[in-house]
Amino acid sequence: MKSLIKRRGPFLIFMMILAYLVSALILLLLHPDPPAGLRSLFLSPFATPMALGNWLNRAVLFMLSGTAVVYAFQGGEFNLGGEGQICLGGLATVIFLLRFPDLWGPAGIILALLLSALLAGVLGGLSGVIKNFTGLSEVITTYLLSMGIIHFSRYFITGPFKDENSYLVTTPEIPLRFQLPGLLPPSHLNISLFFVLLLVLGTYLFLYYRPAGYEWRLCGINGEFASYCGINRKRQTLKTLIVSGGINGLAGSVLILGTSHRGIQDFFSGYGWNGMAVSLIGGNHPLLVIPSALFFSHLVQGAERLNLLGQFTYALDGFIMALIFLVVTSGRLHRD
Repeated sequence: MKSLIKRRGPFLIFMMILAYLVSALILLLLHPDPPAGLRSLFLSPFATPMALGNWLNRAVLFMLSGTAVVYAFQGGEFNLGGEGQICLGGLATVIFLLRFPDLWGPAGIILALLLSALLAGVLGGLSGVIKNFTGLSEVITTYLLSMGIIHFSRYFITGPFKDENSYLVTTPEIPLRFQLPGLLPPSHLNISLFFVLLLVLGTYLFLYYRPAGYEWRLCGINGEFASYCGINRKRQTLKTLIVSGGINGLAGSVLILGTSHRGIQDFFSGYGWNGMAVSLIGGNHPLLVIPSALFFSHLVQGAERLNLLGQFTYALDGFIMALIFLVVTSGRLHRD
């Protein structure tokens, strides 16, 4: 743990400080009332119990999507299909629970989670199969498949499963028995917090304390050396993309079960890409995903508050995410 903080902790702190400083500078230059803008950005997530719960709930979802990216990057793969995989997981949960509304509550939740992880894992694994047999990069296939699934979901939400009694473009709400119990009502925070923290801890223990986890990381550090050591690279590619996709599918399912409770059009938007930012800020380490997710959730919620109040019309969180990608990738290029 000490070596972890020594090697990657300073970068996490640097990225947090940089993001906050840039956000503050933008508000000072462009906001009509800079003090009010700074208060909205930095303090609004803590203003009420509801705001606090929503901040933590968004962080939980970022932890899930960030962990999916950690598995991909640690295994030497680039999964750019997070948005579509989250979308598929959420859509599968909605359709399954609406089709089988009489299931026992816990059984329905567990089956929905498993189904979502399975389908999203298959979607991720499909990119692995394509890469293994054709050599086509997973960077391309994961993204293209993701876009296809997103359009597919829009058809179902606006067509066969649209709620005709709602003014929103949405499916009907899943039955109450399938909704995860809340922790800080009336916020969206729910018991998924505990399971996600266990998943993050389990990811750390697997990657750093199990032989299979060492092989996983070795493929990401030096794929050619891993092959010389007898590791089947094609099999590892397939496993990496299946697991990464499956965790994204869990994120989509948890998003429905605990937050939206229905398939609102584009309910998944932002969680896949923000999960990538969360992983990069945390140096692609599972434990650092936790503070990174809390930080990014705070930034996104503060930016949304600015937009909601009409104080700032620019996508501040999107700009900061672009800055993070720029800093991380330029640092990697410099090292290479």
